[in-house]
Amino acid sequence: MTARSILTLCALLFTMAVGHAAGDGKGQGEVPEMFLKVETPSDRAYVGEAVVFDVMLYTSDPNVVDVAAVSPLKLRRGEFSDLKRVPVSKSYENVRIRDRQFYKIPVDCFVGSVADKGKYEVEGPVYAVTVSRPVIYNDPFWGRMRSSETHRYELKGADYKFSVSALPDAGKFTSFSGAVGNFDVRTVVPRGDIIVGEDAVAYVIVEGEGFLGDDIMPEYRSAFGNGMRLKSVSPSRESYMSDGRLMSRITIECTFIPETRENCEIGPVSFEFFNPKSKSYESVKSGSVPVEVKSSTIRREAIDI
Repeated sequence: MTARSILTLCALLFTMAVGHAAGDGKGQGEVPEMFLKVETPSDRAYVGEAVVFDVMLYTSDPNVVDVAAVSPLKLRRGEFSDLKRVPVSKSYENVRIRDRQFYKIPVDCFVGSVADKGKYEVEGPVYAVTVSRPVIYNDPFWGRMRSSETHRYELKGADYKFSVSALPDAGKFTSFSGAVGNFDVRTVVPRGDIIVGEDAVAYVIVEGEGFLGDDIMPEYRSAFGNGMRLKSVSPSRESYMSDGRLMSRITIECTFIPETRENCEIGPVSFEFFNPKSKSYESVKSGSVPVEVKSSTIRREAIDI
């Protein structure tokens, strides 16, 4: 769900409240109480860990019709090693603060990570918030009429502090990929005839929660050694949000040539990563995939005599 669609939903849900205020003719000049906050699941992270930064608008007036970023999300000192804007995934809420009702609206979302340990501070972002207000005016023909007008407010959020810890020593995990998160790996061979001596394709897929940067790859080369020869690889990467978490996927298209019809098999592919939830290094492996290889004679066409 996008921030704009959430704002539209809020406006629809509170149309009746707007009508009531317009009918009374009260509160038309009042400035709504509003503030911005940057929120994360935790104020502690590890180097390389994907941290979700939600920019939340708290407002006493639900009739917000537009929110636009004025300044980007950035650190006061240092830089994010990775930072990307992602679709808003949270829903708006009704909350009470100091015995007052506020509407908590997600207006923006980022996922970032840093490469060095230390204490960091996100500079409070600036957003322009447009609110629709009911107004009453006297029409010379129709008399008292109800309409609306918009007011624009520029809000600066409070700074947000968080700390980043270094990864522990990898120890026996000598093939640590550099990935921080929780991942799995699998190998897929598409349906179709695989012919001895001819190009064939398999896909190695790493997927899970966290960043998978351009320099991160599983240990796949040794898997293509039993009755076949690896010819080339072509990786592609994508990421998406799911339940407020950044999910990433690497799909490696592996072109190989089977050299024998017997005992042809793609072996296990391993992937080592650091899991911030368990605070430990972990290793996952795909299962072996037997490959049925056919003779090149099936390519011969029948000849009519």
